[in-house]
This record gives sequence, structure tokens and C-alpha cells, in this order.
Amino acid sequence: MTTALLKRLGALEELVKQQQQIQQPKQFRIGVFASTPNQSLLGVVDINGKPLAGTDYDTAIADKFLPLLDTKYRFVSMRGGRGSGKSVTVAKILLLQAYHKPIKVLCFREVQNSIKDSVYQNLVDLIDELGLGHFYSYTLNEIRGANGSAFIFKGLSDQTVESIKSFSGIDICWGEEAAGLTDKSLNILIPTIRNEGSRFYFTWNPSLDTDAVYHRYVLNSREDVKDIEVNYLHNPWFPSVLEVELNADKGRLSQDMFSHIWEGKVLPAQQGAVYFREISKAFEQERVTRVRVDPSLAVHSIWDLGMADQTAIILVQRTLSEIRVVGYFEDNRKTLSEYNQLLRTWGTEHQVNWGTCFLPHDARHDNIQTGQTAEEVMKAFGWKVEITPNISIDEGIRSARSLFALCYFDRESTGVLLECLKRYRYSERPDGSFGKPVHDLYSHGADAFRYLAVNQQSLTSTNLSASWGKPINYRKNSVF
Repeated sequence: MTTALLKRLGALEELVKQQQQIQQPKQFRIGVFASTPNQSLLGVVDINGKPLAGTDYDTAIADKFLPLLDTKYRFVSMRGGRGSGKSVTVAKILLLQAYHKPIKVLCFREVQNSIKDSVYQNLVDLIDELGLGHFYSYTLNEIRGANGSAFIFKGLSDQTVESIKSFSGIDICWGEEAAGLTDKSLNILIPTIRNEGSRFYFTWNPSLDTDAVYHRYVLNSREDVKDIEVNYLHNPWFPSVLEVELNADKGRLSQDMFSHIWEGKVLPAQQGAVYFREISKAFEQERVTRVRVDPSLAVHSIWDLGMADQTAIILVQRTLSEIRVVGYFEDNRKTLSEYNQLLRTWGTEHQVNWGTCFLPHDARHDNIQTGQTAEEVMKAFGWKVEITPNISIDEGIRSARSLFALCYFDRESTGVLLECLKRYRYSERPDGSFGKPVHDLYSHGADAFRYLAVNQQSLTSTNLSASWGKPINYRKNSVF
């Protein structure tokens, strides 16, 4: 028998073997270990979570992740810090599920600039580890199984409503770095996934308690939602190389940052936030509370004007020792007449004694359509108007940081403003250093707060001028 014929027969035998594996896939035995630093085997299950006899296993997971094998949970959220094993466990389970039956898996995140930003490499590495190199093939942006299973990788922010609708044939969705997912993206994606038995897995390190996934899957008590909190202490295979980093970070990082990075705790404000320390202290000192409007004190309005962008209006009252932030409005594409009516209505409801309307320096620029300035329009509506001094952003931020210690925020009416202050952040340069503050949907409220700080010396407790009550400066006139 010639060498060429032997090679052909060998290839044919391998092909037959592969076809047999597709028709009758190997029964993978999954060892389930206690979610502790000690490697303690609890038992062995199959890919459907069914207990198996014996103690030998092909691969292993921690028992915290068993809900991945329980189909009664359509939504499984896995949140925690570094070294918890979230991503590797989900990748492993998905590869085994796709091996056992043909499924389509969408691996997504909010922003994916390239395939390098995805979990593609995690999956490829595990294919060889599981001994499934003969079963899976992959291109530059897709992984396919011999039985028709497929993994695709997308960034939701790049998709249109119509392109997301093309995901309707998906069986399982894996949202990695899910803290960055927006309500808008989830509101479009989730109703699109309609296959019988379709499921969603989310892996993430929480950022803020206002993240979309936090509200949907941590604060949700639905029976088809399972929230799993894990960290390095729950990983039986926590690598020693990460333990070195962990111990170094204990001495290097603040308690807030260490708890966030390694224990998966929410931050008081976004990482890199301009007012991270200040907003943290406001919550710690319970200065985010119930603050009612005092009818005996003037209410001042501090504005950041926009048209296509957001207009932000902060409403405050001043006492000798406090700045009380009692209201906040934010909207766009509204006229000054509409904002005037909004404030007048709010003022009537709260029996407000109106003080000064502080407008930004550009309020003295003529409007192309009306030929009037915002300052002129607001004065015509009967408001007492002052213009915020035009100082640098850095100087304004320094003033705002000093102001925070005096501020009490009404938690019910200023939630959007607090969210802006939590998420107002510096841009990050390639070398990891910080640049200028980012201009985005959160910067308008933060700009208005900066203007509040700039004007704090002009705020009064009444609707009288800031010079009221000060000693009169008599001129010294003499006839001699």
C-alpha cells in the first residue's frame, strides 16, 4: 500500500471519526468545585447540569456558576472583580454547549472597535485547552463548529435598529464588560432575541449603581433572573501571578478603588471622574438626602445654555453655612420661553421666592433668529439676571471642589445632576495620564455646577442683592 493511499485512508478515518463525534458528541464531565480558595470537589455534572457518578472530570467550574447550566434562568448576571474566573467560565460553558448541539452565539459589548476588543481570543485559547481543535474552525471575525454552531462578535453602538433585528436567530447572547451597556442598546436587543430557550449571559465589573445592567439584573427579583456576585476569593484556581498584583494593589490603591477592582464593588463615581472624592464624601456624610424648598429663602437658578446640546438648570437656596440644591432641570431643543414657563410652574408648586437667574457668559451673544441675547429675553420675562464670570475650566473645577463640602442635594429631584457629577470625567491619554474633561451628555450638568461654584459669593438668602446688610461706605465730606 503506497504512502499516498495510507494518507488518504488516515484522512478518511479522521473524517468518519469527526462525523461520529458530531452525531454522538463526547459526554464532557464537568467537575464542580466549591467557590473557595481551596480546591474542594463537590461533584461532577454534564453540560445540562445533571449529576454524574464518579469523581473523574474533563474540565471544571466553581459552583457559583452552576446557574449557567440551569435553563430556568433566561438572564444570568455575573459581576465581580479581577481574578474571579467569570469570563473564562462563560467561554468554556458556551464552547461545550455549542459542541453538544448547534447554536448561534452573539458575543457583544457596547463598543467594539476591532475583534481584539472582543472575547474572541478567550474562546480560541479554550478550544485547544478543551481538545476541540478538530471541531471548531475560525476566521478573523467568526468561530464555527462542525455541527453548524457559530459565534459572532459585535459592538452594539455600531449597529442600527435594523441591523440589530438581524440577530433574531441567536440562541445565546454573551454581554462582556456589561457595565458599559446602555438602556438604549438593551431595549433594542432583548426583544429581538426570540428563539425558544434563548438566554443572556452578562459578565462585568460594576461601575456605578446607576448602570443599566445593575438596575436590570441586580435590583431585579424576577424568577428568570439570576445575579451572581463573585470575586477572587471564590476562584479555586486563582493564579499566583495575580496574587502578587493583588497584594501590591492593597498598599497602592484607595479602599474604594481596591474594592472596585478586586472585589467588584460599585464606585461612588466613575473611574477618572473629576469630582470622585467630592461626590464620595457627599454620600458618606449623608449630604444626599431629602432637601425641601424653604419658602423663606430665595431660590436662585444657575444655567448652562444649549440648543442642540442640553440646557442644564440648577436650583439652589443659600443659608449662612449651606448651599441647598433643591431642583434640577435638563432638556434640549426648547426655547427660553418654554424654560421660563417650566420654572414659573415649578415655583408656583413650591411657593418659591425667586432670586437671581445666573446665565453663562455667552448669554450676551445675539441669537441669529431673534436678534436678542438670552440675557435680554430673560429680563423681559421679569427675571433678575446676572452673568457668570468667564474663567478657565480648571479654575472653575477648583472652585467646584471647594463648594462641594457646603452642598446638600435633594435626592429625589437632583438624581440626574448627581449622575452627571458622578460621570463627568477626564479624557485618558494613550499613556494612561488624564487630559481635559470629556464633553458628553454628562458635562452639561457638571458645567452648570461649576457655574454655581463661580457664583457662590453672589448667592443670597433673600431676593435682595449680595451687598444688602453690609456696612454703608459713607463718603467723608467736609466743608473745612
